[in-house]
Order: sequence, then C-alpha cells, then structure tokens
Amino acid sequence: MTIIEATATQQRHELLLDCAITAIETNGESGLRVQEVARAAGLSVSAIYHRFGSRQGLIEAAQEKRFTTTWGETVDRDIAALKTLIDHSRDAEHLRSMLITLGTTTGGAERAEGRIKRMTIVGSAVNQPSLRRAIAEHHRSFATALEMQYQRAIERGLMRHDLDVKLAGPWTHAQLFGRVIGDIGTRIVAEQPTNEIRDCALRWLYFDEIAPRTASRPTVPESVEVDPATSPAPLNGPGLVLINSPRFDPAAADDRDGNGHGNGHGNGHGNGFDGDDDLHITASRILRRVISHLDAESEGTLRLREIAHDESLSETVIHRHFGSREGLLAAAHLERFRSYIPYDPARFEQMVQGCRTAEEFTTVFTIMVRIRLGGSNQFKRSRRLNALAAINGRPELADAIVEVMHREATAYAAALNHASDQGWVRSDLDTLAYARWLGSIEIAQVLLEIDGLDVDLSTWIQMVIDFSAALTRP
Repeated sequence: MTIIEATATQQRHELLLDCAITAIETNGESGLRVQEVARAAGLSVSAIYHRFGSRQGLIEAAQEKRFTTTWGETVDRDIAALKTLIDHSRDAEHLRSMLITLGTTTGGAERAEGRIKRMTIVGSAVNQPSLRRAIAEHHRSFATALEMQYQRAIERGLMRHDLDVKLAGPWTHAQLFGRVIGDIGTRIVAEQPTNEIRDCALRWLYFDEIAPRTASRPTVPESVEVDPATSPAPLNGPGLVLINSPRFDPAAADDRDGNGHGNGHGNGHGNGFDGDDDLHITASRILRRVISHLDAESEGTLRLREIAHDESLSETVIHRHFGSREGLLAAAHLERFRSYIPYDPARFEQMVQGCRTAEEFTTVFTIMVRIRLGGSNQFKRSRRLNALAAINGRPELADAIVEVMHREATAYAAALNHASDQGWVRSDLDTLAYARWLGSIEIAQVLLEIDGLDVDLSTWIQMVIDFSAALTRP
C-alpha cells in the first residue's frame, strides 16, 4: 500500500468514526444505525464491518475517540497550568490563591459539556472491556503526571508534607467528575453549596485546611424553582410513568424470582405489588429481564424479540407496557439507578436516631461510609454510573435520575441534621450539600475501579472518612 493509499484509508477510518460520534451524541449508543453511519460517510456498510468487525466494535472505537478528544483538549493544558503555578509560586499562600483561580476555570460552566461527555463515555465503558482499558490507560497517564507536579510542590514546601501523591490525582479528578451531577441537574437542585464542599476538599488535600465556619447552619432550599417556560417536558414516557407508579415495586418480584441478584434490586420503597395484578407482574418480568441484560451488555445489543421470546410474550405486550424500545430502556435504566443503592439512607437515619453519644454516631457514620464505598458494592456503583451514562439524548431520564439522587441526599441530610441537633456535627454544616458530595464521590469512585487502577481502595475510603471528620466535627 502506497503512502497516498494509506492516507486515504486512514481518512475514511476517521470519517466513519466522526459520523458514528455524531450519531451517538444525537441519539445515544442505542440509536446508532450502521446503515445511517455508512450513508453519512458515503461508504458501504461492508466497509464498516471490514474495519471494525461489528456494530459494537464501531461504537467502542467511536467512544474511545470521543473520550480521547475531550480528554486531550483539557488535561494536557491543565497539567501545564499546574506546572506553571508551582514554578512561579512564592510560597504556599501564593500557590493557594492561584489554585483557586485554576479551580474556577477547570470546574466552571464552560467545561460542563466536556464533563458530561466524559461521564457518559466512562459509564458506557462499564460493559465495554476494550473501551474500559483505553480509559484506564488515560487515567494512569494523568495520575502519573499529577504525581510528578505534586511531588515538586511538596519538595518546595508549597503543599502539606504528608500529601499522598498517589491518591491526590484521583481525589482531584473525583471532585471535577462529581460536578457533572450538578451540570445535568441544575434545573432541579441548587449545586453551588456542593461545589463549595468540593473546593474545600481540595484545600484540605493540598494544605490541610477547612473553610471558615459561620454562625449557624445554612438554610439551603431542597430544590430550585423551575421556570415552566424553560423546564423539560414532564416524565410522560410510558416506561417512566409505569416504574414510578406506587403499585409497582420490582424488589418484591426479585426476592421471589430467585434470579441471583440478591438485594441489588431491592429499593425498600413499599411492599411489592398492590394485589396480584397481571399488568404489573408482566411489566416486572420484562423489566427484570432487561435490567439483567443491561448489567452484562450494552443497550445496543438489546433485541425486543429476544426479550419477548424469553418471557413467552409478544412484542406487542412490551409496547403496550412501555410504549417503545426506547421507553423500555429508559425505564430499565432509571430502575437500575434507583434500586442499586449501596447503602439505604433510611437505615442510616434509623441508626443515627438510635445513637446516644458522639462516639456511637462516629462509629455509625464510619460504618456507613465504609459500606457505601467498600469493595462489596463495586457492582452497584458501576451499574449506577452505567445507568447515569444513559442520559445521552434522554433529558427526561436525566431529570428523573437527578430527582432520585436528590431524595437520597435529603434523607442522608435528615440524619445528619439530627446529629447536628445533638451536638455531634458542626451546627453550620450544610448537610444537604455534604450528602450530595458524598453521593458524587460514590459515583466518581468507579473511575478508580476501572480495570484495576493502581489505587488502594482502603486508603481511599480512609481519606473520605478523614476529610468528612475534619469537615463535620463540632
């Protein structure tokens, strides 16, 4: 092959990837059609299969390019900026002030689109091994580069001497990654107080300091007022309505189904079905089957006829319950996010209510964090992120998931408010903002668990506990 031929081949390869990326960003992975990508690229369908092997191969290659592009546009620039700050800082105070400016840029609204894009790609990678490995390699390079800069800062006396440089990079990235929850949910929840805690987490990491305390606990609205003229459409998709029905609870069906999911689908939101209604039993069977599929494979491989065949149903029945394949997928993703709760906030609240001393509360709090972030809950965390990543092209699903996270955070905040009333938690702590922060750390931790990144999970969890103690203690 001549150089000209090789160049033309590479150009066709990149053109196919660009057309696939456009399809994914418009309609999600599930909406990508090989024929449409080929048509947009002016090539044949056989050319796609020749180059990528399958539709899934095309999707993974396109997602990797999306990640590399959005990653490369920001990370190299940020590493260079950090190096410049360290080189030109006169002392720790000077570096602190400059890092605040850098943090405002990296965590600003203008980068929200890139953060959301990377989150959806990382979430999709949960069930895509080659994509997962590629993302892991990018994170390793990023962590190594940060380690070098942090070590230089320590040697110059600009950062705390006991800074764990191995965990500093992942900790920094987790604060940025966690902002994506606010990026997709600002119409529903006020996120600025949570971002302030993320900034506080970085100051604690670099300089071992906690933000000044105020006279009393801030009053933060549980949700923000939404302008009807600009708000998204109501959750009127057939699937979303069905699974939000008080008569439907997959937890009871899963418990009696014996399908090996254990308590993964139990959400503690009721007592199962209201009677033995065939409508909801059938819907539950379909939904469980789809959830099982999505836990193991990408949504692009889901086939309604196979689901119908496995459940001895017709495709018409699926459409009757969920409206369409898209309605079924949205319903399944929302239920996955809602049911894969690493630690039930109602249980935490009950245990806090039973505490009699600050020591007992500290023990209960520490146990909660260790369970939420522990290795036994890795499956739930990764599937939650995978469900969150499915918001691409689905604004109704995005809003529904944010509402779920808001309710969970509110329940955790209620428990912390009780502890504050007892004098076990600082009285001026914005408990709702802290609860949202901890929830975002739980999601961001999936980044550390992709293909065994070189991070000690027990040390990471202890870091979360130590920061939480420094932030919350009276």
